[in-house]
Amino acid sequence: MNWVWQNQGTIFNEDKTTCTLDQPAAVEAFQFLQDLVIKHKVAASASDLADQEESDMFLGGRMAMFFAVRGNLGATCKAKFRFDAAVSPMGKVHMTTTAVGPSVLWNGSKNKDAAFKLMNFISSPDGERLKIKDTGFAFPSIKSLTEEPWFKSFQCGKATGTGINPAFSTEIANDWVRTFPLHPKWPEIDQEITKQIDSLFLGEKPAPQIAKEITAAVNGIIAKQ
Repeated sequence: MNWVWQNQGTIFNEDKTTCTLDQPAAVEAFQFLQDLVIKHKVAASASDLADQEESDMFLGGRMAMFFAVRGNLGATCKAKFRFDAAVSPMGKVHMTTTAVGPSVLWNGSKNKDAAFKLMNFISSPDGERLKIKDTGFAFPSIKSLTEEPWFKSFQCGKATGTGINPAFSTEIANDWVRTFPLHPKWPEIDQEITKQIDSLFLGEKPAPQIAKEITAAVNGIIAKQ
């Protein structure tokens, strides 16, 4: 959805009762994506991605760049070539997708107090430093940690410099990130969108038709009791 959001499009209306992926901004973004694959041949197609994830293609030298959250650095730091990270390309506005990795406690635990104590530590500055400081996994949930020297000067494998972390914090600081919308039927909706996007990348249908079919399918999911 990066390109839809960068083109000032939306997935739903404000109260999330109607899908809006058939609106001009979203259709234009879908057309742009399809052209990158089918017309200009500068982006991976659905068939290219059938056997390998984008990150694996990048590490294997088959893809020049890809969208990723900071947590991907754990694998990317192992690259055998020089690389770097940058803020996402700008469309009409800056916007990209981020992910949230919540930590939860099972309500059926027999050791709730001990589990809560552990969770408290994991979520503390010391706990986050332990988890993140020397790895490429996760992004600090405590803003002050992004200002500490270890974060600003993080060295990731053969990265070209020590500015790789600020690329991610810059996007967050400027509110250039968005998570997928909270919707009770989001897993089903996401599955439907992904299925249709494969057709977009394969060039099986025109972008406007795909946008229309996605919208109809998502509205059907929303309408189901």
